[in-house]
Amino acid sequence: MMRFTLVSVLLHAFFLQLAVALIRPTTSYIALDLGATAVSLAWVVASFSVLPIVLAFPLGRMLDIGKEKPVLVVGALLMLATGPGLIFAAPNLTALSFWCTLLGLGHLMSLLSEQKRIAAGTVDHNRIFGIYTTSAAAAQLLGPFLLGFIGGRSVTPDTTALLVGYCAIVFSLLLVSLLMLRHPVVPSLASRSPGGGIRRAFVTRPGVKGGLAASILISMLVLCAIDLLQVYLPALAVERGMAVSEVGLLLAFRAAGTLVCRFGLGWLVYTIGRNRILVVSSGIAAALLALVVVPMPLVSALVLMFCLGLMLGIGQPLSMAMMSSYAPSDHLGTWLALRLTGSRAGQVLIPIGLSTFTIGAGAGGVLTGTACLLLLSSLGSIRPLARLERNET
Repeated sequence: MMRFTLVSVLLHAFFLQLAVALIRPTTSYIALDLGATAVSLAWVVASFSVLPIVLAFPLGRMLDIGKEKPVLVVGALLMLATGPGLIFAAPNLTALSFWCTLLGLGHLMSLLSEQKRIAAGTVDHNRIFGIYTTSAAAAQLLGPFLLGFIGGRSVTPDTTALLVGYCAIVFSLLLVSLLMLRHPVVPSLASRSPGGGIRRAFVTRPGVKGGLAASILISMLVLCAIDLLQVYLPALAVERGMAVSEVGLLLAFRAAGTLVCRFGLGWLVYTIGRNRILVVSSGIAAALLALVVVPMPLVSALVLMFCLGLMLGIGQPLSMAMMSSYAPSDHLGTWLALRLTGSRAGQVLIPIGLSTFTIGAGAGGVLTGTACLLLLSSLGSIRPLARLERNET
């Protein structure tokens, strides 16, 4: 991958994740100000992922045939429009859900464009995806600090100030999106029609499809855990009277753990093996996530969140690297869309389902239920990933 291409994608990833790290907790605080319960908050959370479930595949196919420009630019414009919409036109939970829906679509379009460029532009997938996700983790570290700095010591922050900060970040994202279109696209992204249609996209070597499905499942639960932490930790904090600055610090320590683990990811893969570390890290992350709901001193909670970040930070780059290594090269956009469809489906079904079945348990019930599902996905992935490893050898 050309250096300028990589730098522009890394900048894009940084601003995209910084914007999401700030806006997701902010929408939770807005919802709570509007009187949301754990169940109604779950519907607001789910609205972020409704359109991506339906549109991820068509967008992935658009990228496969070279239609990157509209996907990239429209994604940034949708995210930019969300800021003023939330400031001036979100008087109730229904309107809030509408703007979260547009936010989710814009985020999906931007994310798919990034990942397609990264996946199609290199053969060293473990290293490049490690660098790519490190950039995202750095933004996820800075975002909570911005949340705490702007929100201050109050339990409920000035959400308008947070949204103004979000608009400034997304404007930078739009500028980088336009910059990405100015430099040459790597040859494997050139406009061409992938052969064989949708069925051809899912033809893989024997023993590969099950391993890829297992990695997608783990990736889905890891992404859900990270996203639901951003959304439900503020709700848990309001229940316990914690200041916004403390919430920002906890989320920052989670992101710091993720950032640290990315620097040693290559060594871990070389020493333990990609499939083994994927299963082990997700299992440990499940146990740590269940402990988040236990009341404890702030210092202990910070250590817990850092360790949780270490474990949650492993699944994403390894899942993307596996996808890029085994999926047909001319259908990468479709496979990446499948991965994101699974993740967004989890972000819709998990909070709604868990909040419904854990009525009375509040935000803690949703986080505990997510931890149980992550543990089950880790255990269920052992055999298909072992089969994939034997196929490699």
